[in-house]
Amino acid sequence: MKKLLLMVWLIAASAVVTGEIVVINKGIGGNNTRAGLRRFKRDVLEQRPRFLVIYFGMNDAHNPNAFVELKEFKNNLRDMIRYAQENSINPILVTLNPINAEVMAKRKKLTAKELEKKNVEYDKAIREVADQMKVPLVDLRKVIEDNGGISMKKSCLVGNPANGRGNDGVHLVAKGYQLFGKAVADEIKKNYLKNDDIVVCLGDSITWGAGMKGAGTAYGDTYPAWLYVYLNNAISKKNKLTAPRPFPEGRPGNLIKNASFELTDVTGFPDLFTQNFSKNMSQLPIKSMIGPGTPDGKRYLKIAAKYGKTAEFWPKSRFRVKAGKKYSLRFSAKGDGQLQMRLRFYRPGDTALLEDLTGGWVKFTSEWKNYDFNFTPPIKSRVLLQIKCRGTVDLDDLYFGSESKLSTGKSEK
Repeated sequence: MKKLLLMVWLIAASAVVTGEIVVINKGIGGNNTRAGLRRFKRDVLEQRPRFLVIYFGMNDAHNPNAFVELKEFKNNLRDMIRYAQENSINPILVTLNPINAEVMAKRKKLTAKELEKKNVEYDKAIREVADQMKVPLVDLRKVIEDNGGISMKKSCLVGNPANGRGNDGVHLVAKGYQLFGKAVADEIKKNYLKNDDIVVCLGDSITWGAGMKGAGTAYGDTYPAWLYVYLNNAISKKNKLTAPRPFPEGRPGNLIKNASFELTDVTGFPDLFTQNFSKNMSQLPIKSMIGPGTPDGKRYLKIAAKYGKTAEFWPKSRFRVKAGKKYSLRFSAKGDGQLQMRLRFYRPGDTALLEDLTGGWVKFTSEWKNYDFNFTPPIKSRVLLQIKCRGTVDLDDLYFGSESKLSTGKSEK
């Protein structure tokens, strides 16, 4: 395993040169430490970071679909630390933030007392692992407690009905994420920092930034967005940042975020997208590229599935559609391969309903062309856009929404 992980340094893409400290948000909602280990090579090692911030435990402790026993939880954290250190990455653990157990109990099967007990147990486990492995620890629990702690007040940093987060009880409000980012930055700043340092933030929906602008990125109101601000201000003698970079919203009405593939990680994989890594899928064939002749003049997505295999990827976030309402799917593409897009519907007790938006596999030419397909959902549902590719396809300006058709380009199949 050690040899396999060390090989990543030889096969990974060259480190980016940006003149700034790069912060990468690798949080995924619903993830536990088990899931974090599964994607460790792709989301951590292949980014070649200098620092790794690890925040897991909420789902391990409280999510019945992702529950991990305490012993395995600690072993998983130890494995992440070891894999990082074997690859010259500096790991940093983060304690669990306190929860509003009274609020959480309204949507969980456990009592408030049971929820609080579990939260404290898994928080203690993180502290024990940090002490045993001699790695830095950011005490997020103390940060929240020192700034008002848990209450039902609007000023509380953890979600409750008064501050607009309903029966959440877990995720932070915007100010909480800012303080989280500052606490992590204060720990990292104990080291000598330099331009082009890379920091990966690995975790669950709290790292992702659930409910925040820029969720899933280092933009907007997420803690990685604030971490970017504090770290780059630490190395800059001028042009100090006063707030995170605003998340680029893209075309009005587009339900897909980062649909022009402008935001990427170090390897070039687009932010807010994920891909299928099953055995029959082509591995790591998807990369955001800068090149002339693209429809928007900036980046496009190059998909190069291996011969006889299929590349499959999708936006990380699901979105809602209404029954009987007309939607448009649009994109620009070229290449010698084929592409198919489908919607997967998510209804209570039924996740099998699929709608083929492109009418099968679409073939392309060597020149950029616009493609436009219309669709009227039969039911109201949350949906996920699945994209499959065979061969080599360049893709750009992906759009799914209910606005009127594009004024340029014909509908082609």
